[in-house]
Amino acid sequence: MTNKCEFPSSNASASDIASILKNAKTIALVGLSDNPDRPSYRVAAYLKEKGFRIIPVNPAIDQALGEKAYPTLVDVPETVDIVDIFRKPESVPEIVEQAVKIGAQTVWMQEGIIHNQAAERVASAGLRVVMDKCMMKEHKAAFGGSVADIPASLSENANSGPLDFSFDLSAISLEQDSQPDPQITYDLIILGGGPAAMTAAVYAARKMMTVCIITKDFGGQMGDTSEIENYMGFQMITGRELVGLFVDQVKYFKVPIYQGELIKEVRKEQQLFTTTLDSSTAFKSRTVILATGKRDRPLNVPGEKELTGKGVAYCATCDAPFFKNKKVFVAGGGNSAFTAVNDLLKVADRVTLINFGQGWQADKIIVETVKDNEKLHMLDNRQITAIEGAEKVTGIRLKDRATGEETTQAADGIFIEIGLLPNSDPVRNLAALNPAGEVIVDCHCRTNIEGLFGSGDVTTVPHKQIIISAGEGAKAALSAHEYLVRMGAI
Repeated sequence: MTNKCEFPSSNASASDIASILKNAKTIALVGLSDNPDRPSYRVAAYLKEKGFRIIPVNPAIDQALGEKAYPTLVDVPETVDIVDIFRKPESVPEIVEQAVKIGAQTVWMQEGIIHNQAAERVASAGLRVVMDKCMMKEHKAAFGGSVADIPASLSENANSGPLDFSFDLSAISLEQDSQPDPQITYDLIILGGGPAAMTAAVYAARKMMTVCIITKDFGGQMGDTSEIENYMGFQMITGRELVGLFVDQVKYFKVPIYQGELIKEVRKEQQLFTTTLDSSTAFKSRTVILATGKRDRPLNVPGEKELTGKGVAYCATCDAPFFKNKKVFVAGGGNSAFTAVNDLLKVADRVTLINFGQGWQADKIIVETVKDNEKLHMLDNRQITAIEGAEKVTGIRLKDRATGEETTQAADGIFIEIGLLPNSDPVRNLAALNPAGEVIVDCHCRTNIEGLFGSGDVTTVPHKQIIISAGEGAKAALSAHEYLVRMGAI
């Protein structure tokens, strides 16, 4: 079993990978798009041309490359040699469990996808695992052929159409020289992987503090933003591109990183903090910066949890390409909901916007951008009471809040855009929170607990913006350094 402090890119060597590909006949591609412009499609087309049996696994499509698509791996009626994953890291554990259940021989996580816990689960079940590698590149490297025509990452360039956001890109692919050591007491542990956390890491490293980052993944909400026009220095940059630039700067300072696991709890005993992860792995430090950001607020209706990843989605930037020519609903009435509508109108056959309240809370300029589109149907004062479907979303149950009438409308998917919740659970028994669950901080990013600092969207600081989060991360790191100097610890 892999040591939890290791950060392997793969447990398979180049010769192992060549053997895996040589002996495989059937490959199930989870998250395969039916759009020929998408990287996942190009990889699948290459593999099919090389004689592999291709099985698309994607609840949002009916077929790809002339092959029938299945909603999940467990629906595939034949033996699978390799499960190739083109989904976001948070979807990987469930896919891995399905791969184990069907008896696949190898789980392959495409370029840009790293998940240590899932890799350990695969290895413990006796399967092979390959992480952060493009199967098309590896096949060409092993059996001949130029890789010059393959992009350095699976993202598209500016001339080849929209990005395939069915999986995280190179921004989360971190090859660090070192990983956090549970035997070390760090000056500072930074919790989170968004702009606040990464900026704090750079500032702490420049202050020569012993520092590490612990995060489930990298990018945060910034990585889910399609276009950013208000981050100084760039007229326009995509969220993924900006995440990549942040990551490159963190890598330059060789900050140890533990990635892929949820943070369970932060405790303070005497003058030391203990950060415990879900696996019970624990790290000690003299100070902590909580920069864990926010997560999507769920509807909490029947069918939502069961059909997440099977038509229920929370990121139009990531998953809109899967709903080409489909009937899609969007829940919400604010800016994020209308931004999702704008993204979906480019690909979906019909988009229905549902708002619980009367009217629309989004900025007028955003509403005006989409409201006259003939593919958009807007319904306010409606309550979504259930999401229907067995293996994938088939309908949305609605209640008219004025008349009480209930109806069910056919749907292929729904995007939940009703706000965000702060990821403050790790300190809920330690730090003071406001009624919204945000960590209360002062202008120095200090909480009510000495040595515990907060920065970014998880805190009470107003105006949740990337540039503000980055500034707060810098400020938190400088405040932590000042605290340690005052304490005589450094």
